Amino acid sequence: MRFTPYSRPTQFTWTARKLAAAQSKPDRQALQQDQQYPLLVGLLPTPAPFDKQAETERRRLTDMQQVATMRDFHAGVWKAARRDFFAASPEQQNAIRSAWCDWTGPCTSTYFRYVVDLHTGIMEARSIAFRTRERDQRAGMIAAMRAQASFDLEAV
Repeated sequence: MRFTPYSRPTQFTWTARKLAAAQSKPDRQALQQDQQYPLLVGLLPTPAPFDKQAETERRRLTDMQQVATMRDFHAGVWKAARRDFFAASPEQQNAIRSAWCDWTGPCTSTYFRYVVDLHTGIMEARSIAFRTRERDQRAGMIAAMRAQASFDLEAV
């Protein structure tokens, strides 16, 4: 099965513009605090000074967490799509293979999921379930509003 691997971001580096913005952030926060809360200027804590090492580590960890989250998401989509692909009939599998081989765009997990859903009918079932759930939620909200409105009228 061909696929486009999820790209990993490059190591975080400071550019002159990023560094200048990060260094001026405490000053901007202090100014904003003074403008928004002029009566509490002496009571509010001042923003912490810029620490380049701590900020670099925070950004690196944030990038790693984001990549891990997206890789987990794509892995889950691949697993679910492959499960449904192998559960499909041989005719459906051939149609999916044909559509997948003809596709010239990026071979991502979400597009494979779309192709599998389209040819197996899962997309239609999911759409019907979604519309049913939305209709039930809307009916519940309307009933709650009517009950609240009748309660308000009785109080008057």
